[in-house]
Amino acid sequence: MALRDEKGRRFFIGGAIDPIGIASIAITTEPTNTQYAGNALDLTGLVITATKNDGTTEVVTNKVICNRDKWGGAVETVVTFGYHEKACYWTVTPTAVIPASMTVKTAPTKTAYKLGEDIDLTGAVLEVTYNDSHKADVAGTAEGVEVSPTTMGALTESVTISYTEGETTVTATQAVTLVEPESLAVKTPAEKLTYTAGEEVDTTGLVLTVTYSDDSTADINSGFTASPETVTAETTEVTVTYTEGDVSVSTGYDITVTEG
Repeated sequence: MALRDEKGRRFFIGGAIDPIGIASIAITTEPTNTQYAGNALDLTGLVITATKNDGTTEVVTNKVICNRDKWGGAVETVVTFGYHEKACYWTVTPTAVIPASMTVKTAPTKTAYKLGEDIDLTGAVLEVTYNDSHKADVAGTAEGVEVSPTTMGALTESVTISYTEGETTVTATQAVTLVEPESLAVKTPAEKLTYTAGEEVDTTGLVLTVTYSDDSTADINSGFTASPETVTAETTEVTVTYTEGDVSVSTGYDITVTEG
């Protein structure tokens, strides 16, 4: 005799005569896991009890035959169990396994930035915890990972890293440090160092070296201001100032001024 589920699918064939007198079977404890991610059906916690014709009962969980071994997706799933020509059904709507939270497991290689630099998540490892409690590592450069803000600002102390999987997004924060200018020095003097009183200062050829709070340096030949703009007979030095955000650094170089 073929036992079929509610959709007519044959999953169990037994004899026509029940040799041990089973009246019915029933699920007395449902499985604890109702989550899916394309994974095998997990019947952990399931208890099926058979009731015999004489009224006695027996746990037969390990003796039943099941009509499926995988979830049916995020839709109502009917699982049929058979034992000695008797059937019982477990109807459940599986819950999707989705990201529930995220932490930064390994910080990005670069966490100190100059003003305006792009935030770089290279080297970062994100630990994503799912709603079924399992965890997975995601690289900071992986698809679905984004960061905000994308560039370093004057007031930026941390960035928000987000990871999107399907329609679910989880976030974590990463501290960052603003690297600020600490000093300024003349690397290459300006081409014009001798002036006549009344001439405008010409900084053509001037190259400055900016030293930052992390001891890194950068050479610049623009983006600074010079004072005074016009020399007088008393002018002996030109002061140049470079500003990033709210921080300014200055240095100077000597010039010679003639009267006429």
